[in-house]
Amino acid sequence: HDKLNWMPFCEEELVLLTSPEVTETDPRHILATLPYIRHTRQAAVGMLAEEWLSKNKVKVNDAMEMGSLENVASMVSNDLGVSVGPNICVPDPIFRQLQKIPLGPTAPSRTLGILTRTDCSKIQLVEQLLQQIKGVVAQSAQD
Repeated sequence: HDKLNWMPFCEEELVLLTSPEVTETDPRHILATLPYIRHTRQAAVGMLAEEWLSKNKVKVNDAMEMGSLENVASMVSNDLGVSVGPNICVPDPIFRQLQKIPLGPTAPSRTLGILTRTDCSKIQLVEQLLQQIKGVVAQSAQD
């Protein structure tokens, strides 16, 4: 759309999220043996995870379905199951402690950004906001 301006600031690859107690490192084995906490299929991340599981013919043991990534992270951190979700670029303390196991070369990702109209009268403000967000993302990557 030529009337919209997309300004990305972060790409988050989907990974297997497990509690620190999980010692196995093979994502397929983990997904086949531990309870799976599904992110709602109505959300973009849930759809990306479903697509990856389906394409890779990975069968999971459904335990529950959550409406938010924060709830998924909380359940996983309490060792109630595992999940496929984004490796969040600015994680909260709960998410930071989770293990993030790569899904391999076919892992999908999501791109976060700001979408404005091309005739946005506040574009300078939006660009300053974008620079601040990029700074927070870069700082978080170093922590």
